[in-house]
Amino acid sequence: MKKFFSQIFPVVLLLSSSTLLFAGGFEPSLTGARQLGMGNTGTALIQGASSLLYNPAALVLNDNRFNIHVATNALWESSVYYDATSGITARTIDKINYSGSGYMFFKPVRSVAIGFGVYKPYGINTNWEEPWKGRFVVQNYNFQVTNYQPTVSVKVSKRLSFGAGLVFSVMKMTFNKDIPLNSVSGKVSALSLLGKSNGTTGNLGLFYQASDRLRLGLTYKAGLRYKITGAQVTTSVPGDLADSYPSANKFNSSIPLPDVFTVGASYYFTKRFVVSADISFNQWSVYKEQYIDFDKNTDLFKDITFVRKWENTRSYRFGIQYLKSCCLSFRAGISYDESPVNLNNFLPDIIEGGQVSFTGGLGYDFNDHWSIDGAAIVSDGTQVEGNYHSIDYRGFYKTRSFGGVFGLTYVF
Repeated sequence: MKKFFSQIFPVVLLLSSSTLLFAGGFEPSLTGARQLGMGNTGTALIQGASSLLYNPAALVLNDNRFNIHVATNALWESSVYYDATSGITARTIDKINYSGSGYMFFKPVRSVAIGFGVYKPYGINTNWEEPWKGRFVVQNYNFQVTNYQPTVSVKVSKRLSFGAGLVFSVMKMTFNKDIPLNSVSGKVSALSLLGKSNGTTGNLGLFYQASDRLRLGLTYKAGLRYKITGAQVTTSVPGDLADSYPSANKFNSSIPLPDVFTVGASYYFTKRFVVSADISFNQWSVYKEQYIDFDKNTDLFKDITFVRKWENTRSYRFGIQYLKSCCLSFRAGISYDESPVNLNNFLPDIIEGGQVSFTGGLGYDFNDHWSIDGAAIVSDGTQVEGNYHSIDYRGFYKTRSFGGVFGLTYVF
C-alpha cells in the first residue's frame, strides 16, 4: 500500500497542475505528442494513453497498468487575402494560441482498460486586421470544441481488441462583423454574436494484430450537431437607429460536425523501426448552411443564412518512428488534408485550402515511470480563389501555420 501511494502521489500532482492546460486557445490536431510527430497517425499504433482519441481499442494493448499523458501546445497561424481587381491586401492578426490535452487509463484486469481524456479536436480563430474590405461579411470568428471522453477498451482475443468512448462535447463560438452604418462621429456600427452548446456522441475502434510486424486499425467518430438557442446578440448602431437594431435580442442557430471514418496500418521492419499510415474519410457534406435566426426582426435587421455546401474530404497521413536506443526516439511524418470548402460559397471566416503538413518529434524515457515527448508541425495551405456568389465577394486566400506540442507521461 505504501508503494502504491508513493507512485500515485506524483500523478495526483500532475493531474491537479494540468487543469490549467485545458483552458483557452485552439489547436488543430495537436492532441497527442507522439502521434503528431508521426504525421498525426495513430489508428494502428500503441502509443500510450493518447490512443484513447486515435483508436480507443489500442488502450488495452499497452503494457502498463496505469498511464497518464498531459500535453501543452502552441499554434501560430496567418492568413492573407488579395483582391486582384483592386490590388487590396489584408491579413489576419498574428497571434499564438495556447491549449492542452490530457489522457489517462488504468487496467483493473489485463484484458480491460478504462480511460478518460480531455482534448480539443476542432477549432477556428480568424481575426482580420481592422479595417479590411470584408468587415461587413466577417471581422472575426472564434469556434472552439472541448471533448470529455470516458472510454472502455477490451481485448477480445489474442489478436483482436475493441474500444468505445462516450464523448461529452462543449462548444463556444463568437462572431463579429461591421454593419454599414456610421454615426455622426464616424464610429462604425457592429454586430456581435456569442453562442454556446453541448452534445453527446461516440468514438469506436477496432485493432487487429495481424502478425508480429503488421497491425491494422479502424475507427469511427460519430458526428454531432450543436444546437444554439437563446444566445446573446449585441449591436452597436447610431442612436436614431436603435429601434431598428434591437439590443435586447437573442438568436438561434446550429453547427454540424462530420462523421469521420479512419483506416490505418503500421508495420515494424524491426523492433526499433516502424512506419504508419492512416486515411480518413470526413463527411463534411452535412455542413450545407448556417442560419442565424433572431428572436426580433425589423425591416433593417433580418435573419441571416450563410450558404456553405461543403464537400466530403479525405486526409492522408504517413509517419515513421525510430528507437535509437533504450531511451531516445525519433519521429517524422507528412500529411495532406483536402479542403471541404465550396469555392462558390467561400466566406472569409474559415480560410481553408488543401493543406500539406510536415511533422517531426523526439521522445525520451528517463526511467520506468517518466518520459517526455515533443513534436512540431509546419503547414502550408494551397492558395484558393473563393467567391461568395450571393454578394459577389471574391478574392485569393492563403494560410500558413506553425505549431508545437510538449507532452509528459507517467506510467506504472
